[in-house]
Amino acid sequence: MKGDDISNDQRILAGIFSNDLNAIIHQLYKQYSGMVIAYIITNQGSQQDGEDVFQEALIAFINLVKSGKFRGEASLQTTFVSIARNIWLNEQKNVKAWIPGGNYTKTPGNKRRTPPACSSSGRSANNFST
Repeated sequence: MKGDDISNDQRILAGIFSNDLNAIIHQLYKQYSGMVIAYIITNQGSQQDGEDVFQEALIAFINLVKSGKFRGEASLQTTFVSIARNIWLNEQKNVKAWIPGGNYTKTPGNKRRTPPACSSSGRSANNFST
């Protein structure tokens, strides 16, 4: 890893711990959003899917660092992109679990890959009340 990457990673970590989140979020977006969005698009997602996954990864990454669970064994880039990749893979796995046979066809009106309404109970997939 180059020295500039290490000092930049250290600045990001220090900013998260000092609650300078606006600047850190901007920096993380500038550095990693393109990679995350490109990964999602390459793996059967849309631009919107990529932006949504990036935001979810951003929250998860900040929480990981603030909780003290980030060990620093990998670079921030590797960690951040891995979080985003895992979010996307889990989302894909969950979608396939909702679709009989695991088949999924993305329609133009479906911006996120969300499960369809549950026909057996009459409840939507997002309605968790009993």
